[in-house]
Parts: sequence; C-alpha cells; structure tokens
Amino acid sequence: MWKPIFDEEPVASIGALALAPSNPNIIYVGSGENNLYADITYGNGMYKSIDAGATWQHLGLEDTRHIARILVDPRNPDIVLVAAMGHSFGPNKERGVFRSADGGRNWKKVLYKDDVTGAVDLSFEPGNPRVVYATLWHGIRKPAVGSTSRQTKA
Repeated sequence: MWKPIFDEEPVASIGALALAPSNPNIIYVGSGENNLYADITYGNGMYKSIDAGATWQHLGLEDTRHIARILVDPRNPDIVLVAAMGHSFGPNKERGVFRSADGGRNWKKVLYKDDVTGAVDLSFEPGNPRVVYATLWHGIRKPAVGSTSRQTKA
C-alpha cells in the first residue's frame, strides 16, 4: 500500500525526487513542475528528509521555481546537484545547475548560461560521479563537479 509522505508541505507539485544511494533514509525533493505548460504550477525550492520522509526540512532555492532533476553523489549524501529551470515565462537569474557540499544548507551556482536558459537534466558519467553531464535548453554541457570549465556538446 502506498502512503503519502509529502502532503503537508506547502507546494502543489514536485518536479524531481532523489534518494541518496549511500543512505536511502535521505530523500531530496525539488518542487515545481518540470514540464512547461500554460497552466504550470511552480514550487518553492528544495526539501530534504533524513528519516525516510517522516519529516522534511526546506533547503532554499525558492526562486528557481521549477526543479527538473536532482543528483546525489553515490558516495556522499551531502553532495547534491540540482537542475533548475527557473521562471516559466520570464527571465530570472535563479536557473542553471546548483551544487551543495553540505546536504543543502548552502548552494553554489556551478553552471549558468543566461537568465532565460534553464537546466533540465543531469547525469553522472558511469563509474565517475566527479563528471556530470548537464542538459540546458540550448545544449549539453560536461563540467567536472566543482569545476568552472565547461564544454558545449550540442
């Protein structure tokens, strides 16, 4: 039987969900729909549970509005990457890829193209979680985690 574990939080939609591979009690949720439609609902950032969904803590990134993907480092549940789409129908600077090295207490924008280009997907390179592929609306990037260099693939 399925049991709701997020219904009490003040958001209408979830765009992404990730469990920490090294600790399945740690769950990250990104709010806001991750598909753009005329009647889309937006969220208020990231959430985290350390007790398999019994309780939740809000982690910020409120103005990203739409979280499309979350990656959790398979070796360290405190290292988290987020693909943020940003505002649906207007420019804003809170979009791109964000990284936290402390379980979501602090976030650093590690990939940003401009105020109208959101990040929509992330994937670790197989066998090497230090390399991440990021899909933006205008191409694919491959930066090393924490690196400032990036390559456009398409």
